[in-house]
Amino acid sequence: MGEAVLETAARTALHTSFVSLRFPNVIKGEKWDSMPWPAPTADKPLPMLMWAYAHEDDVVEAHVNAVTLGDVASKSGHHETYIIAAPDTRFAAPTMELLDVCVGKGVVDASLPGRASILSSAKAIQRLGVRPRSWAGTAQPGCSLHPIKGNAAVLAARADPNLEHFSLDGFKLDSGLSLGPGATLAYRVYGAPPDESAGRGLILHPTSFDAVHTEVDEEVGPGKMLDIDRYCVVVMNMLGNGVSFSPSTSPMYPPARSSYPSLITVGDNVRAQAAALHERFGTNKRCKVGEGSDCAAGRDLIRPPRLSLIYGYSMGALQALEWAVRFPDAVARVAAVCGTARCAPINDCFLLSLEAALCADPAWHATSDNGAGYFESTPSKGLKAFARIYSGWGIGSKWYEDDVFKHFGFESAESFIRDSYEATLMRSDRVRHQFLEVP
Repeated sequence: MGEAVLETAARTALHTSFVSLRFPNVIKGEKWDSMPWPAPTADKPLPMLMWAYAHEDDVVEAHVNAVTLGDVASKSGHHETYIIAAPDTRFAAPTMELLDVCVGKGVVDASLPGRASILSSAKAIQRLGVRPRSWAGTAQPGCSLHPIKGNAAVLAARADPNLEHFSLDGFKLDSGLSLGPGATLAYRVYGAPPDESAGRGLILHPTSFDAVHTEVDEEVGPGKMLDIDRYCVVVMNMLGNGVSFSPSTSPMYPPARSSYPSLITVGDNVRAQAAALHERFGTNKRCKVGEGSDCAAGRDLIRPPRLSLIYGYSMGALQALEWAVRFPDAVARVAAVCGTARCAPINDCFLLSLEAALCADPAWHATSDNGAGYFESTPSKGLKAFARIYSGWGIGSKWYEDDVFKHFGFESAESFIRDSYEATLMRSDRVRHQFLEVP
């Protein structure tokens, strides 16, 4: 009844957004250790809604996010409903076995692996940024992990009320895997729309490794390097950066060995960006990202708007150069800063050293002699080693020789590495992946 009222209100209060939050049985913190509960039986079947649950802190977090995220939670004149439930049931027994016992074998036409919940919080995870807790505290097949939320920059970027999302449902990666519901490419548009007749062009700025769109604000604005008085600027969040499709935002792909993409390419990013621009700024031909093997990639299927400039730094530079190759007629100029069209041998050496640091962690489980394997838990020691190696490559020698870090509030090089590189990368979607698989 309440949601019907809000649906009606949304049709008239066009400047107000409405959100409904649905929770199953809320478990207080002091009762958390009482789970798992005894499993229901044929003689004592528990109503299936009682199988689902939520931690009381998830209730609070969902309410806070729904209020603070603004248009991300619900646009003005719209009503959105979210389910917030733990990724599993209250019971230790597999869900399908319980359904067979309580409902009848084969009666339920579903496939719920492990202890997976009968309710899905996919929409809330993607849009509200919540990550419901599990009583088990560890991953179960088909269940998401309790919370992998990302660092402070990621959280701030997700909360940007001007953030827009392009659906990647059905988007086929170069690896052959197709993304599912909830996968999106997140981006922000700065300034008025492009208008070729008025000489107002379009600039694209893809983000770099572990960066988010809000971290490039100093480069975008009136009179700034990317001048929105003269151009419309679009900043795209790279896939896997914690704002676009990532381990922490993608409930349909929990970081399990067989289900999360082991590889997302520069080409994947460029094809997704082209499709998003194609839809956002309009052409006379609409593209569905799941259509055909090369939709959002084929030049005959998509007509991205012409770019006055594509600017990218580091991995953003790789995307800029890929754009010029893949869509040469759509790119007038490329500014590729600190990036090359092909990785040099020294860069291979650097990347392999990072991989070696991660795989030296006790959590690493090798499955073959050719380097394939996965992490059985978060590789905390490996991530710290990863961060320290990166700190020597990511910033020039003058940073350390001239104590530049002191101007940014760090007392020593050690405190800078610990509180900057280690703290950030330990919470990074790009490297903190509970079940990371290396092919």
